[in-house]
Amino acid sequence: MHTTVRRVARRHLRVTVAWAAALIASTACVTPAQGTAATDTAGALRLATIYSRADSANPRLIAAEAEARAADARVPGMGKPPDPMLQLAIMNRSLPGLEPMPYTGMTQLQLTQMFPVAGQLGLAKQSAAARAGAAGDRAIEARRESRAGAAMTFYELY
Repeated sequence: MHTTVRRVARRHLRVTVAWAAALIASTACVTPAQGTAATDTAGALRLATIYSRADSANPRLIAAEAEARAADARVPGMGKPPDPMLQLAIMNRSLPGLEPMPYTGMTQLQLTQMFPVAGQLGLAKQSAAARAGAAGDRAIEARRESRAGAAMTFYELY
């Protein structure tokens, strides 16, 4: 099932890149004066422009970069102890007045704090940092795949 998902994702990426390249090429051909930064002196489309537009229009790349930023944001919190919990419980009450039942009715107030075993917070932070690094690597790989697809389409068209 994993290979099927990859195959569909690659096909979607190729179609998206092909449409983006066709749109960019048609825009550059119709209005070369407006895209002077994207074209050289002869009015030809540049690969750097294709790369920048493919990077900004690829939803897979945008999602991978957002995932990497989220993973980076989780790292500092992993080295801190868990929050304390305050709990209020009322048990064995009769309705309608919520009066405690004889012998069994009670009200409890609990304050709990979990203390991790020595070294666990540091290991959790290292693990989160490794996951953040892997998410960053996935974002870089998504960018490379996007640019490779855009370059292949660019060279097929020109």
